[in-house]
Amino acid sequence: MQECSSVKREWPAVFLYLLFGLICLAFLLDFLPSSWPLVTFLLVTGIQAIFTVLHAESLLGPRRFFLLVTLTLFLTFIAEWLGSRFGLLFGHYHYTGALGPQVLGVPLVIPLAWLTMLYPSWLLARMLIGHQRGGLWCSIFRACLGGLLMVGWDLALDPALSTASGFWVWESGGGYCGVPLTNFFGWWVVSFLVLLLFELFSRASPKLPLQRGKQLLLLPFLLYLANMLYAAALCFQGGLALAGWVGLGWVTLVVVTILTHWLILGRETPLKPPR
Repeated sequence: MQECSSVKREWPAVFLYLLFGLICLAFLLDFLPSSWPLVTFLLVTGIQAIFTVLHAESLLGPRRFFLLVTLTLFLTFIAEWLGSRFGLLFGHYHYTGALGPQVLGVPLVIPLAWLTMLYPSWLLARMLIGHQRGGLWCSIFRACLGGLLMVGWDLALDPALSTASGFWVWESGGGYCGVPLTNFFGWWVVSFLVLLLFELFSRASPKLPLQRGKQLLLLPFLLYLANMLYAAALCFQGGLALAGWVGLGWVTLVVVTILTHWLILGRETPLKPPR
């Protein structure tokens, strides 16, 4: 009964995800004007946030869900403040006023955007490395892979939203479509830290109330792919073909890896809590 209830709760997320997919498709087919990046970014982030709340709270339970949200929002806000204020981690940049309300120079939507992509990246990393493998080293490997998945996403998104859309400005430019390479190392460090702390702290939480097979990971997997396509589409519309092709290449690599894992290896992945 609990599993059926959780499945029903995810139907709103499925509907929202389909809406998100239509937005991505519209960008890829050039149906939406390039002057709409702000509207679509805020809309997409909002849809992803609702999806994350519905899916993650159902899967993780209240305690783990609260832990994930707290760690992500707090640590990414601190990282963004250090970056925009002192140039640490990512490089010297500052946000424009385009993304709405800010606290200490950091738009409130930015930590939320981190959360909505860290969650599917973590799930995919646990699937690929193995959720049943305990120990500190396995947690480190999963956090490393989750951070790498985040960096792959940012290879397309950052040029699209900074160089092409002007949501933030890299004060000294950069060698990759106007973005400094230090930014991607900073992304990996922050993602790795958040995911590793979540892995370690969640060990003390009660067992997950929900255990299902690989179908549980289908929606986060599709969400990750749609985000990559969305970012790549923004790059192509903004005249950043290199970043767009890098994004498409990365998403192809992820698709091949996941399908190989699911179809050829035939592994089942019920998400059990770490021991």
